[in-house]
Amino acid sequence: MKIAILYICTGSYRVFFEGFHASSERHFLPGHDKTYFVFTDAPLDREYRGAVIVHQDNLGWPGNTLDRFTVFTKVRAQLAEFDHVFFFNANCQIVDRIGEEILAGPGEILVVRHPGHYERAVAELPYERSPRSRAFVPAGEGKHYVAGGVNGGPRDTYLAFIETMRQAVEADKKAGIMALWHDESHLNRYILDHPHKLLDPGYCFPEGWPLPFRQKILIRDKAKFGGALAMRKTRRWRAPEDTIVIELLGRMGNQMFQYATARAAALRSGAKVVLDTRSLEKMGHPYELGHFNIDARVGGPKELCPPRERKFKRLAWRTLAKLDGRFIRESRNQFDPRVLRAKRGSELRGYWQSERYFSDTARQIREDLTVATPPSAENLEMKARIEACLSVSVHVRRGDYLTSETTRGIYAVCGKDYYAKAAQSILDAVEGTPRFFVFSDDPEWAEANLDLPGEMIVVAINGPDVPYEDLRLMAACRHNIIANSTFSWWGAWLNPSPDKIVIGPKTWYLDPGLSNDYITPDTWRRIENT
Repeated sequence: MKIAILYICTGSYRVFFEGFHASSERHFLPGHDKTYFVFTDAPLDREYRGAVIVHQDNLGWPGNTLDRFTVFTKVRAQLAEFDHVFFFNANCQIVDRIGEEILAGPGEILVVRHPGHYERAVAELPYERSPRSRAFVPAGEGKHYVAGGVNGGPRDTYLAFIETMRQAVEADKKAGIMALWHDESHLNRYILDHPHKLLDPGYCFPEGWPLPFRQKILIRDKAKFGGALAMRKTRRWRAPEDTIVIELLGRMGNQMFQYATARAAALRSGAKVVLDTRSLEKMGHPYELGHFNIDARVGGPKELCPPRERKFKRLAWRTLAKLDGRFIRESRNQFDPRVLRAKRGSELRGYWQSERYFSDTARQIREDLTVATPPSAENLEMKARIEACLSVSVHVRRGDYLTSETTRGIYAVCGKDYYAKAAQSILDAVEGTPRFFVFSDDPEWAEANLDLPGEMIVVAINGPDVPYEDLRLMAACRHNIIANSTFSWWGAWLNPSPDKIVIGPKTWYLDPGLSNDYITPDTWRRIENT
């Protein structure tokens, strides 16, 4: 029987091949004809029996593991001559006789139960849970979790497996996502849909682990060879030790949340805030924090992650978050307590729309986010009118919530009934006659449609280029009625009145799966808006 063995050893991983080859020749399917397809970027130290060298550039991490199935297609034609095909990780060493019990049957793929997860309940297994990925395993599905370092199968079955896996990885790349554990995640998806032969963790036995299985294939400890990062020749960029780097996303309200979260983390850790504005530039959004008294600087090239690694981080953020506690990307619309423990040298990416991220430093955040740009004469006059009465700001957000294909199906638009109920609620709670100062990106609609129980002044003196002017005016009001908008959220939060009443919408998003229960402070009132 002819056996093909696929083996990738680029860069420093070549150090493992001599030991693997010797152990395979001695213990693996003795008596059968074995050929080793060695994918490497440099010559081996000598000739090895049965070794066929296939040049392969070092793709780095995780390219060498994620793209291995594309690499294997280089020898697809040669593999047609073999009966069975196997893949072994570079640091595998066969330590006991392995006979024909390792051969999968017709139509089956050989896989090995993962040594780190064989005792876990199915619900705890680290499957890919994002439906955007081709490796997606829905909750409740799956039976066991297998390792990516050893697999094989009959020739035709394995060639079909290679192509299916290659297509799945490429589809994920086009979708802008990288599976949680790279090729291993795709392998675990694959075996849910295809017949397979399952071996125990003794066939993927990490060196030094006290497992209750007979050692068949040892996974050599990379730490004894300089460690995984050294072997990959990987030097991941890190933020300077005295900084907290925050990526800015969106318009003014979002930028304020991001700054406040990073500033609070910096105050806790004794660091300085560095702002990464590159996403703003890419999306055509202006940098708007320059109108405030912030204590931060826009990062230069040496303070920001290089573009190539930045792109990789966007795809592999979940894996990186597990490996490096200083890279913190927000879990969508869920409060993430990791930020409260962020250390010096951390990178933050997300929207961070909750007061909880900075409530312990609220006094400093209020000082930092005081508008520093002087008001125009018209705005000075309007501010005086606001401060001279029982003023209530009313923010009406329409615009892109109705016209943009991107946001139209995401956000719930607050209609005239919501504003009427909110205004009546304030009227019932205060002594005196309130005046309602309306701020809107659609002032004509507000003027024509709002029916509020009191005098209504539509503030239309500021255009979209000076949002800080409206923000300052909203914060000067005694009470606030906000839309499902971070802009008016900040107008209300920055209002210093100790007895202020803030009313906000109960529903921010049309999709319940996007619900953010943490965005509204506990002291604010929420009413129905849908």
